[in-house]
Amino acid sequence: AFALWRDDTIKELVVECFYILECIAPQSLYTDRFLSSVPIRTVVNHKGECVEKRYTRAECYANCENGPVTKLLAAKALADTFGKMMNRSTEYAQNRSKPILDSALKLMDNFYSNEINRLNHLIMQGAPMAEQERAVLISEKSDVKKYLSQSRIRLECLRVIRRGPVS
Repeated sequence: AFALWRDDTIKELVVECFYILECIAPQSLYTDRFLSSVPIRTVVNHKGECVEKRYTRAECYANCENGPVTKLLAAKALADTFGKMMNRSTEYAQNRSKPILDSALKLMDNFYSNEINRLNHLIMQGAPMAEQERAVLISEKSDVKKYLSQSRIRLECLRVIRRGPVS
């Protein structure tokens, strides 16, 4: 999408991107207990700077209007700049996804460790099925950790915003 933001004081080109952090895993592992799909929004200007504070969702909603995409596509100089903007946007999104993913891995580790410890206690008490259940949980924990560790961000949608005087 392409939007125009009428502004006589600031002239800037930005790309607003929405990424989704997601874990692709077999449904039977229920990895969404630890990491559901998480949207990550980035706004990067033509200089490669993260400018989300100046382009909040509310501000964009209030000030942007649909622009003619043909005008955007005709700007040949945009190709290089756009590629760099997208690279920076992806980099920012990846950096933001790391703490979310770390939190999910920690949550998963705590969950399985507590369950495995509970089963260890039952084994010491002589529970007949506890050893088999523990083996299943240890294997499942390993699988869930593998899939969570492979979580990725994918670009869901983007909008190029040209801010400045509109002729």
